[in-house]
Amino acid sequence: MNFIQVHWPPPAATVDSGPQVPILTGAFLNLVDCATWPDWIICCKETTILHRWGPGEYLALVNMNVGFIDLEVILYVYIFDHVEKDGSFGGVVAGGDRIRNASTMAGGSGDGDHILGVSIPKKEGGWLRRFRLQVDVDYAVKHVHVGSDGKSAKMQFVLSTDEHCPRDWMVKYIFSALAKRTMPMLARSVAKAELAVKRGVSWAVCPDDADDVSAACAKVKFFERIFQRALAAANGAKCVERSSR
Repeated sequence: MNFIQVHWPPPAATVDSGPQVPILTGAFLNLVDCATWPDWIICCKETTILHRWGPGEYLALVNMNVGFIDLEVILYVYIFDHVEKDGSFGGVVAGGDRIRNASTMAGGSGDGDHILGVSIPKKEGGWLRRFRLQVDVDYAVKHVHVGSDGKSAKMQFVLSTDEHCPRDWMVKYIFSALAKRTMPMLARSVAKAELAVKRGVSWAVCPDDADDVSAACAKVKFFERIFQRALAAANGAKCVERSSR
């Protein structure tokens, strides 16, 4: 399973003579890009980008549907490059209240209607409020140490949350069960996206607005740079290990 892969448009790919931009696929992209979540995460209904500071940092509203109850979650996502430090890259996903409190402690201003200066959609009133709940999460951090082949990797997940289970084994059991279900779904979604590119389906939905094209190209360059740096570090470490033997 590829972690980050860039697909360049074939020479014959034209959509109304519009601009063609590369397409990104991969497991890491699916984990940190909320636009892909409705395609593979169970119960994820839709995602909305509230504000984007760059290709690797954004604030999003995520809607989940569990039976007849809709759950809304505000998430801050930040993708980091620690290649120089320890050869890893990864992402931080934090709940809205966590980021709001951290910003306030750092001297920033914040209120119930804004997070990092971004206006947050208000809850709907009336009878719909009974079936739509806003929930909060703490934060999760994922570190990826990619292998020299670019496909294998060592990953570390750190999850911080308030839980009220009386026994630690219950928490471990729950998240182990989720992980076992998530990884196969992730692999299938990556394979589906790569197959769509090979069949030429993905090139038919390329952005045609100049700003969208610019953002898409910046996103490709951002992810490609991180991955190539991590891959070079992995191969460099492998060469050093061989020479030491």
